[in-house]
Amino acid sequence: MNSRLPSLLALVALLLASAAPAAADRPRAGIVTAIRGEVSLKHAGDQPQTPGIKTEVFEGDLVTTGARGRVQICFEDDSILSIGRDAAIEIPKFLFDPSTNQGAMQIVVKEGFFRVLGGAVTRIAPENFETVAGTASIGIRGCSFGGQVVDGVAYLVFFGSNIGGNIEVTAGGVRRPIGTPGNGVTVPKGGPPSMPSPMERFGVQILTETHAGGGGDDGTGGGDGGAPGNPGGVVDPTKIIDESLPGLIPDQPVLHGFTIGEELETGWLYKNGSSALLSLQLTTEGDLLSGVATGQMTVSVHSNTNFSFERADNFLLPILLFDIADGAFSDGVDLSGNPAVTVTESSIKPAAEAKSYMNWGKWEMTIVDPNSVVEETETRTVRGLWIATDLDQTDLGSLSTATGDLVLGGDFAGTYEGTAHCLRNGTDLFDGASSFSVDFRDQTFTGQFDFSGTECPSFSYAGNVGSDGSVQGSCTGVTGESVIQSESLLQGAVYDQGTVIGASWNAVTTENSYIGVAGAQGSISAASTGGQ
Repeated sequence: MNSRLPSLLALVALLLASAAPAAADRPRAGIVTAIRGEVSLKHAGDQPQTPGIKTEVFEGDLVTTGARGRVQICFEDDSILSIGRDAAIEIPKFLFDPSTNQGAMQIVVKEGFFRVLGGAVTRIAPENFETVAGTASIGIRGCSFGGQVVDGVAYLVFFGSNIGGNIEVTAGGVRRPIGTPGNGVTVPKGGPPSMPSPMERFGVQILTETHAGGGGDDGTGGGDGGAPGNPGGVVDPTKIIDESLPGLIPDQPVLHGFTIGEELETGWLYKNGSSALLSLQLTTEGDLLSGVATGQMTVSVHSNTNFSFERADNFLLPILLFDIADGAFSDGVDLSGNPAVTVTESSIKPAAEAKSYMNWGKWEMTIVDPNSVVEETETRTVRGLWIATDLDQTDLGSLSTATGDLVLGGDFAGTYEGTAHCLRNGTDLFDGASSFSVDFRDQTFTGQFDFSGTECPSFSYAGNVGSDGSVQGSCTGVTGESVIQSESLLQGAVYDQGTVIGASWNAVTTENSYIGVAGAQGSISAASTGGQ
């Protein structure tokens, strides 16, 4: 054996040790106070470890989480960092010396959900406290905010402050102050932040995703204890929502969206043209949607040219208002409140597997219509679909600067993928996929509803996006059938800062009649960056 080998190994070990100082040689930043699922903590120069309650965290550490991982870190200055699933967060800098009233801290969010509550450093030296999320820099003063970083794009929401503080988001040479709880911005990779706008629904998701829960030292859970220097003494304003952020988390969210139905005997369509004309409150059973508690639906009735009739009077198809209680419809009234349609039997239900960002379901009613072209005592059946969300509709002005330029500049586009659902001739239900593409500069869109693998054809649509985020278009093609474009329309809206789209639609062909709904989620991006 080579007699020099032991000494060489010792030298290598010494060099490695000197190149990466041990965690104990660096300032301790804080400790882990809550943990759940798969979490990894890596000290600079060391191998990753699985932390537990009271595991020490140091300057230079990297924290990562798995698909179900969550962890909370309380720092020496009473700051709190809560980390959600699929995250990677680094702590490059931490300094706190209460004797000299000095401090500095930096958090770098590379990926995933996170939430920050500023402590003493944000009060004594707010200019030295920085959070980097994607390509955005966030400064805070004694307040709480959170967000998510996905592929370099940051979504940020301000939660509130006990001392009147706010956050400032800087990216692409643009600085956006945010001081209203529930408001937030989107920061594209390499671009400036959007104008602040309400993002309460996303704020609720952040709170949920970053809550580590209760538990013990076994690594499966952990309490939300206080900071190391003041156990239990830190008050996170996001934990007293009713007092600090009233209305951020509603007890029963109200959904708004679009509905469409078809009267089987006549082919008449019942639909709304604005998301404000449909409101629903859903009930749940465990984690599944179980029913519609209350709501209201206002629809206009449209005649299909495939159905013709002769009347001696000046008959007009009405606008009808229906109230919903316990999953059933009231009689329909006109705009003056006069009885117009008698509902003899009805139901409205959500799909239990509906996506969290866009719920959908079916409805049906048996009616007696005094304006009917058939006998007044004869009942008719209307069957339909609805799609709704509690996300806020996107005003395109919120995606623009004060001078009216799109915040991303250049080619500002949104791409979306989701689900589509369709009724053929009022009876056969089909499930498929939806995709949308939106050009926010030209305010146009295209959409495809793919039902391949079923007996239902696929549909293509195109149209315009209004400045208020409304979406209107018409059918441009139906596979295997001849579409009547003038009678095949789509109405919908863009929601949640342009990241979600929902719509109802119909298609009349020479062979069949179709009604449907579609919802999709995606992102907005810029192919090139222009002026601010």
